[in-house]
This record gives sequence, C-alpha cells and structure tokens, in this order.
Amino acid sequence: GSIPSGVWIGKLFYKKDIYHILKIKSLFFFVLNLNKFKLRLKSNKFYIMKKIGLALFSELFLVACDPDDTITPEPNPDPTPGQTDEPLEIKTIKTDAKDFATWTYYSIEKGGPVEVANPGNSLDWDIAFHRYDIRLNGGKSGVGKGEGIKLEETELDKVIEAPAEGYVKDEDGDIVVDYTTGNPRTAVQPYSKEVVWLDFMATGAGPSYTRHNNVFVIKTANGKYAKIKFLNYYDDRGKAGTVTWQYAIQQKGTRNLK
Repeated sequence: GSIPSGVWIGKLFYKKDIYHILKIKSLFFFVLNLNKFKLRLKSNKFYIMKKIGLALFSELFLVACDPDDTITPEPNPDPTPGQTDEPLEIKTIKTDAKDFATWTYYSIEKGGPVEVANPGNSLDWDIAFHRYDIRLNGGKSGVGKGEGIKLEETELDKVIEAPAEGYVKDEDGDIVVDYTTGNPRTAVQPYSKEVVWLDFMATGAGPSYTRHNNVFVIKTANGKYAKIKFLNYYDDRGKAGTVTWQYAIQQKGTRNLK
C-alpha cells in the first residue's frame, strides 16, 4: 500500500537529520583528531628538544669532568720592546772624611749627604764615612736593614745582580780616632768589618794605605740593593781623607744591578 504523505515527509526529514548528524559527527572527529595531532606534534617537538637539551648537557658535563682536560693558564706576554729596565745610573761622589772625630752620613736612596742627629735610631742615612772606615745602617750601627758583602769582581759594570745571601752586618770594633801625635789612638765603635776597602799601616815614615779594587754590594736602610766601588783616598792636593767612590742603586728593590 501507499505511505501516507505525512509519514513519508517525516522519514525524509529523519534521513536528512541523520545525514547532517553523521556529517557533523565526522567533522567533530576530524577536528578532534586534528587537535590531537597538533598536541602530539607539540609533544613530539618538546620531546625532541628535551632530548637534544639533555644530550648537550650530558656532553658538556662529561667534557667538564674529563680529568685529562686541564686548564693551562696563558703565559704572560713577552715584554714590549723598549719597556725593559733602563741601565742603572752610576754616580761618582767625593766625600770629605778627613775628620778623625766625626762620621759623614750619606743617603744612597736620596743621592746626597744628610745631617743626622741620632744615627743609631734613624733611617735617613744608608752609608757613613770616617776616614777609610765605613758604616752601614744596620747591625750595631743603626736600626735599618743595612749590611754588605765583598765581591771578587773588580769592575762595577760587570756586577749585574746582587747576591741573594752572604751579607754581613756591622759590629763593634777598634777604629783610629786620633793620629795627631804620630801614634794612632783607637776607640771601640760600630762599623762594617766586611766593607773594608783600604788597609792602614802606621810606619816611621807616616801612615801607609793599600786600596782594594773589589766591588761591594750593600743594602740600604730600607733594604734596597746598591753596588759600590771605592776609587781614591786623596784629594786633588794629595792629602788623605777624601773618599772618591762610585755607586749604582736599584730603586725598585730587586736584585737587578745591571
């Protein structure tokens, strides 16, 4: 028999509804799968980046912990040409030491004679002269770091480095304090028994002097190094008691005396 028109129309709409529902459902699953794909893609990218990061971190950690991979400090650069130490200046000095009763004090660091009221308690002087006797500011003579050493070398410019050890401090000893009667009179005073550059001998014909050619290295009151050589004991008129001497000081405090 025939289907009533109302029923046929209802079935038609029903089929169309099912079609649309299926189409919407397919679209919904498509979008859902697409979102899942995107999420999975993002997860995979994060996973890949995570793996790469962990691999790099592990490699860096292994390199850092490698016992054979030691860090060697870079060597100091070679000195720039023209920036080496300048040669030390050699000064020639004449010191009047004729007086038997007094000492003449000199500052090697300052480069000139100095007046000292209390030499035993002063750092203003480095070396002192009494006739041919020498004092250094240290030991029994002063509160400084002064001491000296006699070298075998006889040429001042050939001494390019101060010895590291072997220095001798001043001690008490007999020095000639009067020679007016022809017979030397002595007294005990502190002086350097190491820096002895002139031998004195009393004879019937008068005093006799023998000079040593050696170079000496001394330390100043502040402990700086200087090389010294004594050249003469007479003034221009041939009278004894004027000391002509040369020295060069290393103001930087090193042992370099070149």
